[in-house]
Amino acid sequence: MKKRYTITLEDDDEIFRTKTVKELILENIPKGKTTISSKVAKNFNIGRRKALEYLTDMEDKGFLKSERGVIKYKSGAKARARIFKRI
Repeated sequence: MKKRYTITLEDDDEIFRTKTVKELILENIPKGKTTISSKVAKNFNIGRRKALEYLTDMEDKGFLKSERGVIKYKSGAKARARIFKRI
């Protein structure tokens, strides 16, 4: 029978604590800057709807605020989107 058990994360070399996607999103949006869900989805390799869900949740918690607007891409295409701003 094993005499010493490793039950804490600090003593285990095989398990590490990582940040959640929401924490990473908040770290990467500087205060006062804006973003849209498609940019978040592309950079964090998640779906646009999941990114929108995360951004909306963070807005409900008071980290972001949003407004609906029209964005124009470099190609000339225009799209309606929710534009989120870090506060």
